[in-house]
Amino acid sequence: PTVFDSFASHDAGIYSADKWRPEYEFEVGPGECFVFPPGYIHETYVRPDQNTECTVATTFQYNVPFASKYVRTFLPRFFNSHLVWQEQAIEVWAGFAQVTNDEVRPAAVEDEDIASRVLAIFTLVDENNDEILTRAELESFYRFHPQGSWSWRKRFAWSKFESADLLKVVQRELAENRASDCLMWHDANENGRITYLELVSSTKQWNVLLLKYQSLRKLNPNKKNNAKKALNIELAFLKKYGCPAEGVCEEYDKLAQRKVPSLNRLELYQQEEPEEDFESINGQGEPSPSNNEL
Repeated sequence: PTVFDSFASHDAGIYSADKWRPEYEFEVGPGECFVFPPGYIHETYVRPDQNTECTVATTFQYNVPFASKYVRTFLPRFFNSHLVWQEQAIEVWAGFAQVTNDEVRPAAVEDEDIASRVLAIFTLVDENNDEILTRAELESFYRFHPQGSWSWRKRFAWSKFESADLLKVVQRELAENRASDCLMWHDANENGRITYLELVSSTKQWNVLLLKYQSLRKLNPNKKNNAKKALNIELAFLKKYGCPAEGVCEEYDKLAQRKVPSLNRLELYQQEEPEEDFESINGQGEPSPSNNEL
């Protein structure tokens, strides 16, 4: 998917894109719920003939534990969605992708820069220096290392109502879940370990997608020629990171011949206020008093 494949994500906007058909249909009654993955396009329909009084349909999003394996699997697609362009997904995902840094770092895609960042992560987390990260090492980093304390130094809307002892339990669980979720983000072969090459691969993917997004985001959608610039950015990244070194790249040829609309007609360039209250969902602000050990 490219920036030109975006669509309105709210109130049946997906229908106009003609790219969605329901994969599953289900019916829930009072007191029942249906669990589905994050990022899934979904629609709730209440039959008028069954709505004699009032019906409320609610969607709850769980971020702890986080669906890191799912997000990593579909990361290229999600980077061309409203989750990144109109909400705050990059800020939420950065800590998983970067392992030791919660705040989004500048994009770096050169091999030497990627190697430097991966080495810095291993230096902080790899306790036995075997170039393999385990869940135990990640948990130790997040619970006890000063540079990993951001994983549990969070306050939620309900924090002020809870006791100090309970908040310590919450903080320990935040660190433990962060370790598990981070492992699943980077552990491509699902063997319970993150190798040096796996971390290089995931780190490069994150930075390439981040750089492409930032390059596209800089374009003024009201300038006519910027649609061509956006297409050239997509082509350049596809050729460098998505096409084989030799031979034909059908996807590149197809995209190069594509007629693209003005950027101000694309959904991703329509600015919207975030719908989610990420401060309450993900935790933000000063932490409650606690010891550094969780």
